[in-house]
Amino acid sequence: MVRINYSQIGENIIESKELVSVNGASYFVRIDYEKGLWQIFNAKRRNCIKSGISDNKNVLRRAARRELQKLGVKLEKEFKQSGYAKTQSR
Repeated sequence: MVRINYSQIGENIIESKELVSVNGASYFVRIDYEKGLWQIFNAKRRNCIKSGISDNKNVLRRAARRELQKLGVKLEKEFKQSGYAKTQSR
């Protein structure tokens, strides 16, 4: 169980470290906030496996995370079930 660690590679582009799935395949994610694009790449061949678009930054990260889980990468829980932040009740 790992978390996705991103590093800034451009002004509006972040890229994850290499993630390994259960069957041994390695992937990394690149998210471009300016274009509203997320892409999952095979780390060995450097080809794009899956991609998607959105205007919302959180949706970009969640969609990439969801697709990584479908590819077999075991990830820790990072987002709440409700999908939005909860405020403290007084």
